[in-house]
This record gives sequence, C-alpha cells and structure tokens, in this order.
Amino acid sequence: AKYSTMIVFKPGTDVSSLEALVDAAIADKFGDKVPSNLRNPLRDGEEKSHLGGAFVEGAKFLTAKSKFVPGIVGADLGAIIDPSEIYPGVEARIQVSAFAYSMNGNAGVAFSLSNVQKVRDGERLGNSNAAETAFDAIDVSDLL
Repeated sequence: AKYSTMIVFKPGTDVSSLEALVDAAIADKFGDKVPSNLRNPLRDGEEKSHLGGAFVEGAKFLTAKSKFVPGIVGADLGAIIDPSEIYPGVEARIQVSAFAYSMNGNAGVAFSLSNVQKVRDGERLGNSNAAETAFDAIDVSDLL
C-alpha cells in the first residue's frame, strides 16, 4: 500500500461500528469456519505504549491502507491539498471498509482507507516536527 494511517481511539470511544464491519468481513469470507489464528485489525493501544502519546491503557487503534490517494477534506468539506495539514495527532474522521483475507498461512481482517475528514488540529504526536519549526532561516549568500 502507498497510503496508510494509524487511527488511535481514546479509552471509552465506541468502536462498535468498526467491530461490526470486522464481524461482517469474517462471516462473509469464512462463514462458520473461522481460523484460530485470525488477525484482528482493532488492537489494544497498550501494544504500542512504547510510542507514548495516545497509546494508553484502554485505547484502541487500527491501521487502514490504500493503493490509491484517499480523499482528504476539512471540516468545511474543502479539499486539503497541503500535506502538512495532516500529521500524527490531528483529529479526523475516516471512511474505511473491512475485508478478510487468507494467504500464505495468514488469516485476518484489514481495513481499506477511502477518505479522511480533518476535524481539528491536535497535539503533534511522536518525535517528528514540522520542517518549518526544525530550522532557523539562513542567508544562503553566506554559504557561497
């Protein structure tokens, strides 16, 4: 996949609609013969607690991927073109679909990413920062 996002849900967030998508994908692919080693795309935030931030006890997360550029809009439905507007920590809504797979001894459910709606800015997560804040402006004539 060329495009992916990891979505972290705060503890107490209702993820039942996503669980229903997972259950439907499992039923569609496997019926009543569900593999015992099935990978679930909704995972406990504690798995990634070493990353800090939103990965706390009670949090859930998922990864959604796409081979195609997802549509990205703001709260006002205007297209977001500037990639710096979407960063780890932004609050957003996502449109996903679930599909089950079975290949090379691995079986599970994954989420396909379709669209993103940025709701509002959030605290930037991780060790990354915007390039504009990482450097001071310089006079390039001093370098010649």
